[in-house]
Amino acid sequence: MVSMGHKPDICIYTSFLVAYYNEEKLKEADDVMNKMAEAGVMPDVMAYTVMIDGYGRAGLLNRAFDVLKFMVDAGHEPSQYTYSILIKHLSQGGVDLKTEASFINIADVWKVVKYETLLELF
Repeated sequence: MVSMGHKPDICIYTSFLVAYYNEEKLKEADDVMNKMAEAGVMPDVMAYTVMIDGYGRAGLLNRAFDVLKFMVDAGHEPSQYTYSILIKHLSQGGVDLKTEASFINIADVWKVVKYETLLELF
């Protein structure tokens, strides 16, 4: 693609991220992110969501939250889908979302409001 004079766009990079995260190849996914930065291609909400999902699947919830923070700091508003993915991985990771403190933290800080996902947790 590059040899033919075409530059990869965010869709191409996100496709690579999906493929690597699906195979739990986190280092390769990180390399894609570095190449995106070098090429001046900024992640969008979908790319960040793919990263959050990839780290969540790998059980790296702290990294998933780091990506969420970076996403928000970069000026991107997480979508309901982003929050659904995050809540799913939190619940699968043993985080007790039934406690008031956990719910308030998520609801107030990241504005999580996805009724269907919350119902599945209880």
